[in-house]
Amino acid sequence: MNKRPERVVVETWVKLFPEKKLNRQMLNRIEDNLENRWNDEWFRDNWLVAMTRASKSDWCHRSAVFNLFWFSSNIQNVEKCLAGNYDNDGTSQSEIKKDYYGDPYSDYLQDYDEDEWNRWNDDFDKAHPELIGVYQDMQV
Repeated sequence: MNKRPERVVVETWVKLFPEKKLNRQMLNRIEDNLENRWNDEWFRDNWLVAMTRASKSDWCHRSAVFNLFWFSSNIQNVEKCLAGNYDNDGTSQSEIKKDYYGDPYSDYLQDYDEDEWNRWNDDFDKAHPELIGVYQDMQV
């Protein structure tokens, strides 16, 4: 079972930035941004590495400016994250690559067996009850 790319991006964000809550109104705007970004091959190829790298930054976790709306607003913001503009001193490329390649959800359109998706979705729903029902009609 595949999920729409926008859902995978949002779910990955919530996993990497659990302290940055999303509300329904903002989700609509973010999904519009992500639909536009998804037309860009560069974004499809780089969003996860950029987001993972940003998740290692203390500044990105603390900053009110850094949120999923900002991240998805334009390609330049994703490029800044990918380039390491917000890295902590000493964050290494090998740490980022290890986290990226070690993530079972890094292949965002890979098919998973139904039990695995159900387990992941149950865990996600328990961690983020405010998002239950937001994506009911978004499965491909």
